[in-house]
Amino acid sequence: MKTRRSFIFSTFALFLLSMLTISSIYGARVELKSAKAAPPPKSGYKHEASEVEFPQDIGEFEMGMITNFDKYGFNTSIRYSKLTTPPVSVTVYLYPIMRGGSFSEVLINEAKVVEHSILYSGEYENSARDFIAICHDEHELPGVHAEYVSKKENSSKYTILFLFVLQGWTHKYRITAYGDKVETYSLCEQVVSAITLQHSKRYSRKWI
Repeated sequence: MKTRRSFIFSTFALFLLSMLTISSIYGARVELKSAKAAPPPKSGYKHEASEVEFPQDIGEFEMGMITNFDKYGFNTSIRYSKLTTPPVSVTVYLYPIMRGGSFSEVLINEAKVVEHSILYSGEYENSARDFIAICHDEHELPGVHAEYVSKKENSSKYTILFLFVLQGWTHKYRITAYGDKVETYSLCEQVVSAITLQHSKRYSRKWI
């Protein structure tokens, strides 16, 4: 167990790690047009296509703008913000998986595309990357974790990525924060547990 977060490693996650070290990841950028943003409903939000539910508030986080990137509402992002100093923001992206195959193949392929999109701007460099599992009440869901730090001198800004695939959908969490990473990882767990882990309990390890 790593002290910076309470997510734990599973034997399945270690098996995935032995299959592939994603030290250099490339993929095509996915450009989605016709994005439409809307303020959040007062009672939370349900993504109808996947049936994933997003609470209005998660701990100290408040739901912000909801953006649909296509006319069918398949590709969606939901932003949560913790209005502190320094601020913490979490954007949850939900979209259909782009490639078929086994669970491990899908997870790795999704991670390739996501990491490429983060590094493409040149603002960040990778500082950590591993496979993880989120657990609650003996329920476990494997995923990918990565961390990126700002290239700017004397900047404490960093981005944390969590990626899961579940029932044909990619769940991507991008957290932007400053300063104390231990606290940020604790906040990350709250958000992931309230959305993806809660939803995954329906499927009893039938991930894709």
